[in-house]
Amino acid sequence: MIIGITGLLGAGKDTVAEILVKKNFAHFSLSNEVRYELKKAKIPETIDNLVAMGIKIKNQFGFAELAKRALKKCQGKNCVLTSIRTTDEVKYLQNKKNFILLNISCPAKIRHKRILKRNRPSDQAFKIFHKFIEKEREQFFGTGAKLNLQATIKMSDLTIDNSHDIKELKRKIDEIIQKLY
Repeated sequence: MIIGITGLLGAGKDTVAEILVKKNFAHFSLSNEVRYELKKAKIPETIDNLVAMGIKIKNQFGFAELAKRALKKCQGKNCVLTSIRTTDEVKYLQNKKNFILLNISCPAKIRHKRILKRNRPSDQAFKIFHKFIEKEREQFFGTGAKLNLQATIKMSDLTIDNSHDIKELKRKIDEIIQKLY
């Protein structure tokens, strides 16, 4: 089984993946594919550099390249793929057997607090709430190699509200896994 995860910044995509890893899923992040390329090129990990490198990879190798790279690592195991952010990535994965796309949802204020708490290098641009909202809008309506979260989210099979505590999130994930098996 392949579970894809999409959602807005700070919604809890990696937290859902961590829960699934404890249920014997392998976790691969499309964003980590971009981070790897940044590191290789000795480019600092900022949100703008992540987006620019992602676009470069997609323009060079095809719009579904990040999904292809991450999926290749699954090697037939149950896996969870995080940071799915374009319709081309979803379309590519939908052609694979046993794929489901989950959208992780959460209000902006909660997501912003989570981002401040996790403090990734690429999160520096999000310290001020209105900047966080601006950056998010940039990722919402892209075409081609650019991020298009609005259309990607619309393609999801299920939406999970992650505005509560971790216990509630685990319960929701357990419920979904039971339905899928």
